[in-house]
Amino acid sequence: MSAMQSGKSLARVDGVEALRFIAAAMIVVFHTVELPRVAVSLELPRVAVPSYLNVIRTHFGMGVPLFYTLSGFVLAYGYMDSLGTRDQVVRFYIRRFFRIAPLFYLMLGVWILFSRLRWGHFWVSYSDIALNLTLLFGLVPGRHESIVWAGWSIGIEILFYIIFPLLALLLTSRASALTAFCVSLVISSMEFRALRSLNVGSYAYMNLITHLPFFIGGILAYLVWRDDGFTRRRLLGRVMLLGTLCVAGSIVYSPIVHALLLSVRGVAVDLYIWAPVFGALIMSICYSPNRMFVNRVTRHLGRASYSMYLVHPLMIVVLPPGYRILDAALGLGVIGLVGRIGLTLTVVAAVASLSYLAVEKPGIKLGGVVAQKYGRQVPVR
Repeated sequence: MSAMQSGKSLARVDGVEALRFIAAAMIVVFHTVELPRVAVSLELPRVAVPSYLNVIRTHFGMGVPLFYTLSGFVLAYGYMDSLGTRDQVVRFYIRRFFRIAPLFYLMLGVWILFSRLRWGHFWVSYSDIALNLTLLFGLVPGRHESIVWAGWSIGIEILFYIIFPLLALLLTSRASALTAFCVSLVISSMEFRALRSLNVGSYAYMNLITHLPFFIGGILAYLVWRDDGFTRRRLLGRVMLLGTLCVAGSIVYSPIVHALLLSVRGVAVDLYIWAPVFGALIMSICYSPNRMFVNRVTRHLGRASYSMYLVHPLMIVVLPPGYRILDAALGLGVIGLVGRIGLTLTVVAAVASLSYLAVEKPGIKLGGVVAQKYGRQVPVR
């Protein structure tokens, strides 16, 4: 075994699991604040969000691109050197399908049933259901948002799974990955702006090409760490974490930095600046896991982050009675906002933990079994 292989076998990615939780928590908090505004059927008053917390509205939705960056990193970490044959690729697809599909199909059924019970009508067509069952709704503008609330990102994630074996074949070095990242910035910026001018609604943002730099950025972060032997460097990790937080803070809170990013022509720098920021954040945690971020709770909830993401809109929709009790006790100010967020995160974390144990883990196990059987049945050529 080479030194690099040994380093990888000893390296732990607990930090990545913790970052998954942070990404999921950002999205849960974002929707806790925003859903009462966009979903009038909830019949909830809006809580006041002070200016210093307006970052929740403006940037917590970036939890989804953070997920994509983490996905590129994790897939590269687990599969970059093991997709050299057709059988390996097929087994990869099998495992990825069973990682995503069981919980998504369950939530698809739950949302169809819930819509009939809550709103009294069947609000989707059979063709929409069929499209969601294929998991390819991310390719269809107008249907890309999925029947499952917040499911649009799953439609893109599936497409990343589909193209990953090709990326693994092409992006074998830091230089090739950096080149691909730079090219993707230009292409994605052009596509993003073109779609916005075509008035296609949310599809301008919710599509594969728009988020491609984040996924490739995750692969690039993995390759940099790989070439460093998967080592732990505490000082470097801490410096990178501090630097990343400072850069993120300046992007969010500095009008000068924001204006500078918007002034760049040809590339949507205000959006894609987050790709290297997220990549640096991942590397900083890999180099030096910070206990404030990486602990038993965040690792557990990171493993359940997919469940947190898919179940949280439903929890927000059914929690208004609890929100009203909190509003009466805490008011509609900052304390009330914290109360709503705390209640949502607590309920979502509890339900997601059960969902992970009851649905995700069995699905992952079944995917492994099916992939192994495929490997035994199909001879290697």
